[in-house]
Amino acid sequence: MKNIYIQLLFLIACTTTVFAQELAIVAKTEKDKVILRWMPQSFETWQKGNASGYRLFRQTTHRNGEKVNENQVLLTKFPLVPLKENYWNLLSKKEKFASVAYKFLQVPAPEDQESRNLSLAMAMLMSNTSGAIAGGMAQLFEDRTVLPNEQYTYTVLIDKTDISSTVSVETSKLTRLLPPTNLFGEFQDSTLFIRWNVADSVLHSAFVVERSDDGGISYRATQDEPILALAEPDSLGRYIGAKSEKLPKLYQEYFYRVKAITPFGILSEPSNVIRIYGYRTKLPLPKVKTFLPNKQAKGVRITWSFPDSLNNDIRGFDVLRAEKLGGKYEKLNPKRLSRQTRMFVDSLPLSEGYYQVSVLNWGYKSLASYPEFVQLEDSIPPQKPVWKTYKSDEKGIVSLRWKANHEKDFLGYSIYRGDNPKRELSLITNRIIADSVYRDTVSLNLLNKKIYYTIIAFDKRLNASVHADTVIVLRPDIIPPASPNFTAFSVSDSSIAVSWANSPSEDHDSTFLYRFPKNDTLNCRTLLVAFSAKKQLNGFIDTTASERTAYIYQLIAKDDGGLKSKPVNIELEMLYTGVRKPINSINFSLDSTSNSLLLTWPIPKQAIKKYALYRRKGTGEKMALYKIFEGKFGSFREPNIEPNISYSYRIKAIFADDSETKLSEVFEAPILNK
Repeated sequence: MKNIYIQLLFLIACTTTVFAQELAIVAKTEKDKVILRWMPQSFETWQKGNASGYRLFRQTTHRNGEKVNENQVLLTKFPLVPLKENYWNLLSKKEKFASVAYKFLQVPAPEDQESRNLSLAMAMLMSNTSGAIAGGMAQLFEDRTVLPNEQYTYTVLIDKTDISSTVSVETSKLTRLLPPTNLFGEFQDSTLFIRWNVADSVLHSAFVVERSDDGGISYRATQDEPILALAEPDSLGRYIGAKSEKLPKLYQEYFYRVKAITPFGILSEPSNVIRIYGYRTKLPLPKVKTFLPNKQAKGVRITWSFPDSLNNDIRGFDVLRAEKLGGKYEKLNPKRLSRQTRMFVDSLPLSEGYYQVSVLNWGYKSLASYPEFVQLEDSIPPQKPVWKTYKSDEKGIVSLRWKANHEKDFLGYSIYRGDNPKRELSLITNRIIADSVYRDTVSLNLLNKKIYYTIIAFDKRLNASVHADTVIVLRPDIIPPASPNFTAFSVSDSSIAVSWANSPSEDHDSTFLYRFPKNDTLNCRTLLVAFSAKKQLNGFIDTTASERTAYIYQLIAKDDGGLKSKPVNIELEMLYTGVRKPINSINFSLDSTSNSLLLTWPIPKQAIKKYALYRRKGTGEKMALYKIFEGKFGSFREPNIEPNISYSYRIKAIFADDSETKLSEVFEAPILNK
């Protein structure tokens, strides 16, 4: 109450409020008048105003947008003082707070300051409820001499003092009193709690709450006294109005709205309207009992008790079930059970679970019973686990993955491992695990390369599933295979042959034979042959070696883990007798136009000094030396071929080192037919 005199009133839009140290004035501009309303800001100022009276002045500052400088006009011929008792007696017949306001004018000044402040606050509150009361207390004046499109400055002055206050208005800007905002209602049992936002924490001071019980057609105030805004703002800095009241009837629709009391004795426009439907919110909880299935009945039977006398206060029931205490509950009944229902059968119960019965009030709020635990007999194990992946890495970490089980009562898995499939595998998990992924670590220094794993699934009753298929994981291989060995070799002037014994290691996977020149510092190897352990190749003849070149032949074995053995080398070189391989082909191109024959042959790798060409013409001649020519090119043109005569040729090459090839075989040239 002690802040009421500070919270003057609610004005917005074109209303201008000016607070002086001792006096505050506000103005409301209407079409043909300006209503002026002022209030003293202390008990002492109030007493001075009542004793000396108030004078009101007006000065025109603008006309039609143009600035003017006119003298002040005195609007009050005599100082305005509170009216006499006869006025208040007549007014009290129409205004219920008139007699209360008059008493505050007549009561002697209290001695303590807090009582003085309270007297002022209550007197100002009474004057806010009615323009007639404010006028009777000499705190309101209507200026009906205003003209359109003018701007005024009004001054209110306590006579014979220098206490004054001013306010400016524009007659073209009419004042609109906006309503309180964000009206909100919350219903609990038979009590309604409503709240609203105060539009202006300084000017809002009191409110009227109105209720309609005929669908919003007509409203009437729900209390005789105005409602004050809360003195302190909320956490968001908003000033709040609030009220609570008992509803006249339950299960009856009501509409509520709020209006603000303004300093001019005029209520503001109404706030937003809220609809309230009262119903019983405090209900007893259902008491639940459960019955396990037997040979005659299937499923879990749930029954509950609830007062029949409250059936009209509820909308029905729902039956809920959860897998564990504190877990998520699911609704079992597709449709809401009727108000009269007291039994439900869960035809597909869990092996163990918790049941609740929820009653719905008229606001569709659920009130759930205490949980009831049910455990069924269960001898059905989970499904057999199925593997997804199983592998190890080079560090000996084994990653196992399998498809997760989804049984309602599923608990987890146990993992088993062993090195011998003929013996029982050993449990390696010290507890049942719920995940479908497991990592194991194995030793790398064992000769047994195979590790065997299986899984068993368990439900919450510890029923065990069938073992998962036993899978084999290869132990990481850090020992390379034993090297193969050369066992024999032979060399000739045209090839080098080698024989070997393959790697004896059990994990031997493949063998590689390489060759590289002995003097090749870059060790550019040529792969001659590669074969898997299944073929078991034991020898190779190299016909691509060059003469008078020493070669290193190298054998390497690889195991199924990709490890390679130490290389085994042998140095070999082809025999050199001074006689080289013969030229193995001569190609012929016959030109019938010029009667010529072109001979071409593959050029040997060594430097050629010259060629010796042998020829036989017809059938009567013998093969004899025909031409010796330089060895720059591997070709020779035979001119003037005689038609219908056969020609045969042999050739040999003489090299720069005076070695030579063997004489080639006989090559028959095509016959020129004419």
